[in-house]
Amino acid sequence: MNSRYRNAAIAALVGLVIGSGVAATSYALWVDKTDFNGELTGGYIHFAVDDPKTNPASLKRISNFGEELAWSLPRGEAGRQLNGSGQPAHILRDVAPNAPQVAAIEIDEQSQGNRGMSWGLDDVTVDGDPLLTNLLHVRIAKVADAAACVVGATAGPNPLYSGPLSTAMISQKPLVASTYKNTLWTTPQKTYLCMEFSVGENLGDYENTATVNGTAESLATPAPTVTDSDSWNGQIVPSGVSRDAKVDFNFSYTTYRPGGEPTP
Repeated sequence: MNSRYRNAAIAALVGLVIGSGVAATSYALWVDKTDFNGELTGGYIHFAVDDPKTNPASLKRISNFGEELAWSLPRGEAGRQLNGSGQPAHILRDVAPNAPQVAAIEIDEQSQGNRGMSWGLDDVTVDGDPLLTNLLHVRIAKVADAAACVVGATAGPNPLYSGPLSTAMISQKPLVASTYKNTLWTTPQKTYLCMEFSVGENLGDYENTATVNGTAESLATPAPTVTDSDSWNGQIVPSGVSRDAKVDFNFSYTTYRPGGEPTP
């Protein structure tokens, strides 16, 4: 068919589609190929990090996609975690060389729409005097539930982290499988972390040495030199200000498709 007749046929078909009203759905012009670039953004994500609570709706959670969450070290606030004496836990005030302290964290996640989901601890920030926090050691491990977070619970061979509090970090760990989930938001995937804080027996110990070099008065050439040194030691007791520092653990999450899971 030459181009004149082909164009006329197309124009006639378009006229049928435009002028046929309801019947227009029976006619269409098709092309052999088309390109489309886009992204499906539907789905549901739930990410919460808080003290363990029985009601998931009361957990501190994100309100918008991409947000991070900060969990603060207990500082004796009413309604938060209790220490071994049944009083509100204050980790920095209560920790001592022979008195390690523990705190539990609940992490909840849910991802609907064929996406897996993971969590990670990005860093720790301190607001206030860092004297004591710089001396603290922390071990972080998973436990079965909040009640299992007791002194010694993190003593296994493979903690998620063990080292100075100031450099605590955990790479992304998978929690929600990447296969499609359609469970209600009231039944998210959960994991519980136990953090055990300790300080060494030599908390605040220090030793300084001073050395003085001089040249003696003498007619000799060269003049003789003299050297003397002295040392002293003591202990710095963390102040109340350093024990009241605000310590935040900053958590984030990622989502992934099947095959993109982070290392457990």
